[in-house]
Amino acid sequence: MKKYFAIFFLLILTGCVKNETKPLSGLTFPTTFQSLVWEKPTTDEAWANDVKKESFDIKSTNKLQEMIIVHTEKLKKIEADKEIVDCPECFKYKLRKQLENDYSDKELEKLIESEYQQALAKHKWDIEKLNQSLERMSKELELRANGFVEIKEKGKDLEKNLPPDRVRNIND
Repeated sequence: MKKYFAIFFLLILTGCVKNETKPLSGLTFPTTFQSLVWEKPTTDEAWANDVKKESFDIKSTNKLQEMIIVHTEKLKKIEADKEIVDCPECFKYKLRKQLENDYSDKELEKLIESEYQQALAKHKWDIEKLNQSLERMSKELELRANGFVEIKEKGKDLEKNLPPDRVRNIND
């Protein structure tokens, strides 16, 4: 039971549980999660520009390799938590038990359905975003390994040859 309360609390903090009638914990979260829109690049040049959207171009190779490991583990963890997908009624039941004293039956059903849809959308978005980031990181490492991008910083082969406004010190 503690696990589910912790998950619900985490959902509140991350903004995927949204209450339109009464704010939960005095807060409202306007964030909505929609399907990720991403035109996957098809050329090395397009990929080299695409990875800049998450600043992977200014990360050291070691940092990118570490991030891939962390993101992969996070993705596995999110994908393993299938309750929201496999048992919507379980998710809704827990919400109902937590909120039943604060709302009328009509408000409660509407809120629970809204919360469920929002949590499901966040779950799917998290998976899509992690997959996108992993693909971008892997492609950046591939571009470096293939020599498509040169890695330089202060005369050393450590980071890409970046415009002056994008150069930073790497502290791995």
